[in-house]
Formats: sequence, structure tokens, C-alpha cells
Amino acid sequence: MTAMHAFNAGNAAFRRGEWAQALASYDEAAQAHPDMATAHLGRARCLVKLAQWMPAREAFNACLRSEPSHYSAWLEAGHLCRQMGELQQAAGAYQHAINANPVRYEAPLAMARVLHQLKQKPLAGQAFEQAMTLAAVQAQGKGPVTLSAEVAHRMGQYLLELGDHDAADQVLRLALQACQALPGPGDVNRQAEVLMDLGEALLRGGQHSAALQVLTQASIATDEATLARLGAMAFRHNLWQEALAVLRKCVQLYPQSPTARWNLAHLMAECWQMDEAEQVLQEAEKLAPMPGAKSMRASIAGRQGDADTALRLYRELAAESGEQGKFASSSAMSSLYSDQLTAQEVADLHRQLFAPLGQGARSRESFVRPPLTGRRIKLGMVSADFHHQHPVNIFMQPVLRELDRQRFEVFLYFTGVSYDDQTHLAKSRVSTWREMTQSTPAQFARQVEADGIDILIDLAGHTSMQRLELFAQRMAPVQATFLGYPGSTGIPNMDWIFGDPVVTPPEHDALYSEQVARLPHTVFCYAPEADYPYPDMPDAYALRPLTFGSFNNIPKL
Repeated sequence: MTAMHAFNAGNAAFRRGEWAQALASYDEAAQAHPDMATAHLGRARCLVKLAQWMPAREAFNACLRSEPSHYSAWLEAGHLCRQMGELQQAAGAYQHAINANPVRYEAPLAMARVLHQLKQKPLAGQAFEQAMTLAAVQAQGKGPVTLSAEVAHRMGQYLLELGDHDAADQVLRLALQACQALPGPGDVNRQAEVLMDLGEALLRGGQHSAALQVLTQASIATDEATLARLGAMAFRHNLWQEALAVLRKCVQLYPQSPTARWNLAHLMAECWQMDEAEQVLQEAEKLAPMPGAKSMRASIAGRQGDADTALRLYRELAAESGEQGKFASSSAMSSLYSDQLTAQEVADLHRQLFAPLGQGARSRESFVRPPLTGRRIKLGMVSADFHHQHPVNIFMQPVLRELDRQRFEVFLYFTGVSYDDQTHLAKSRVSTWREMTQSTPAQFARQVEADGIDILIDLAGHTSMQRLELFAQRMAPVQATFLGYPGSTGIPNMDWIFGDPVVTPPEHDALYSEQVARLPHTVFCYAPEADYPYPDMPDAYALRPLTFGSFNNIPKL
């Protein structure tokens, strides 16, 4: 096969999403024609898709050795460096891209993003203005307002991702103005997408009423994907009824779409409407096979209290996927509620499920930290759950309030998607708040290392939006888990679990893969900061036998 034939075969496989096959074809083309820059670029793109980042960097270098001013190679090499957490190198690559093609807007826009991450906000602002100017010029005769709206929207999304909701608010309003300036009625779905992100920025800024108005405007959307995103966002911010209304509208607009029904069924399950969820799931399956049906049925079984069915289904899914990820964690959680397993069997299952995650982990000895004498301990916490009525939030807020700032410098690595007044309260109580929801594993680990964390605490266990695989690979010299999970995690390199004599009695130590740091009166210490007044009641009523009630998930009963 000639180099060009192999290159074309690589392009065809890449378009089909067959990354390994495409890589093999690009390799063949590059071997036949070592100076073929586009073949090396194709190799780099495949390696990025396959998460082989260091080989991808070398492939980008090979492309640039053949063609030193290749705009796309410099741009995408910058994206890769940013994903790897190497921000200065990313900025350098973006500058090369700008030099290679100074009339394209993509490189200045990417530069604006990375400069914002580097805390160089004035320069980031200049790069964004340059991107907007170039977008208007680049789209002459092709709808410059539309392209300007896209550039502003993307920058607003970047700023949201970085946690700067005030700057995102300003930029997203520019995007909205550009959308509204389109001739004719405009694209309601494009506007809705911008409105959703603006609503997110307002919610994060504590402007709840204004956010609701913006999200109400976004409900004019008619595109299926846009409505699905709006429904998911509404649910995330505890607007359950609004979310259900949006997704029911989507089913009405797209009655033959299996995805629309799937999304509604998933939301119904999340809202504990189990019978309705199963019915809508069956409707979706009549329209098309649903690859996620087993996962949803496992979730429904667990929520209905059938822990053993949930455990069986999740273990099947974990085996089918071949990964120690989401389904393994769901298996672990389900095992806690099983009536068929002993405590030792539950502990053994946790160790078995997650042992592979520790392969190739960083050693504790590789961390270099200055002596503790004369400085504060750098204490990191990883959580997605600082929002209203979440148990972790309820129990941790008083801890954050009372931590001795003379002894601890507290970093909070936030991996969540729900924001409210409690999120802002937690943010005010720590030394440094890091938005990590969109961070890649490499970016996350690099940030923890750059912060010089001494002790890193997981507050999630095997619940949603956790980052246990990073703990398994070790991100800090001392790692511990606390509060978010009701048992041992089974995670390699999780050194400690914080307990007390009640929740973790000494005779149960063998059930823990972690060492137990047993502190008095530590776990589930209820110290509500909201005012929950006792009801007025006569003395005789107050002396009656106590009636105990519990609002909780069925499996916990």
C-alpha cells in the first residue's frame, strides 16, 4: 500500500471512530513517507483519542519537524499540554500557532483560556478580544455575528469550567447579544444553549431569581439535545418538577426518539418515580435497543430495596465493561445493603474490585515536602457534595468552620455540578477553592502536587463524582477517607479512614483496607447551622413515649 493509500485508509477509520485501526494506517503511511506531516498529525490525533499522551506529543513533534509552521499541529499540541496540566508549555504552543497563522481565531481563544488558568487575566482578556476580532474578520460574508457568538459562548463556557462565574456572566451576555442580533427570528436553540450557561453562571453567583428567569427563557428550545441538557441542568439544581416538564415536552416533540424517552426514564428514576421510569424505559426499548437498560434497572432495583438484584446486575456490568470504574463502585455500594453477604465478604469484595487500580501507583517516598516546623499543614479535601441538604455538607460545614487556621491551610478540590448558598459558604471557609469538575486525571494530580498537599481527604467514597482512581494512584504523601461512604473503600493507597469508637469499634479493624484513625465523637456529629426550632407542646405531650421517624432511602431500611 502506498503512503497516500494508507493515509486515506487512516482517515476513513478515524471518521468511523476506529482509533487503533486508524493509527495502524497512519503508522504505515509515516513509515512509507517519513516526512509526511499529515500522517504524523493523524497519528497524534489517534494517540490523543487512545489517551496515550506521551506518544501523542512525540507524534506532534514529528509533524512539526516535517512542517514547522503547521497551524493545526501547534494548536492541538497546545490542547494536549493543557490536558496534561502543563500550562506554560500549552501557552508556548498556542503562541507558535498564532505566529503560524495570525488570522485564525482558534489559537487566540485557546490562549485566552490558558492565560486565565495561569492567573494572567489582563493578557487573557486581550487574547479573547483578539479572538473576537479575528472571528468577525474570518467570517466575512459567512455570518460574522454567528461566529462571534460562538467564540464568546465558548469563552464563557471555559470561564465557567474554571470557576470564574462573574467573568463568565459578562462574556455570556456578549454571546447572547450576538445571538439576538441574528437576522430574522434567530436560532432559538443557539440562544437557549447560551441562556443555560448564563443561568449556570448566575446560580453560581448566588443570583437565584435571575437564573430562574434566564432558564425559563431557555425553555423555548425545540432541539432534542438542547432540551435534554436543560432537563439535566434543572434537575442538578433541585428543580425536579421543571426538569420533568422539559423532558416530557421533549418526548412530545420527538415521539419516535428512543433517546428522548430514555432521558425521561432516567430522570424519573432519579426522582424516585420507579414504576413510571420502568414503563418509559420499556417504551424506549420498543423503539431501539437501549445499551444502558441493564444499568438503569440495576439502579431501580437498588432504589426499591432489592440490593441483591442490583449487586448482581452491577457486577455483570463491571465484568462486561472490563473496568474498575463506575459499575465496580456501584457494586461496592450495593453490597453494603445485601442481606446475603457477611461483613467479611463485603470487605473482601471491596478489596477484590479495586486492587487493579493501584497498579503502577506513585510511591509515598517520591513526595518531597518541607519540614512541618514553622508552617501549617496543607490539608486537601475532595468533594462534589457541598450543597443544600447533602449529608456531607451538613456534617462538614461545622468542621470547616472550626478548623484551626493557625495549624491548617485548607484546599477544597470541588468535583461537583450543583451550586447554591451552601457551596458559597464552604468556599468562604477554606483557604483555596479549586474547580476540578472538568479536570483530567493528569490535571488533577498535577494541581494537587503544585499545591504541595500534605494530607488529602476523600469525602465521597464510592458515591457519585468521586475521584478514587486518582487516590489509588496516590496524589499525596498521606491519603484518607472520611464521612462520604459508610464503610471501607477497598482502594489501594488509601492510608487512613477517620472513625470513632462507635462507628468503627476496634474489633472491626480487620474489615478495613485502611488504617483506622480513631478519634472521639468524630463521625456524624450533628451540629446544624440552620435554625430548627422545637415545636410548642404541652408538658404532658412532651413526656409521651418517643416516636422515632426517618426520611431515608429504602435500601437503608
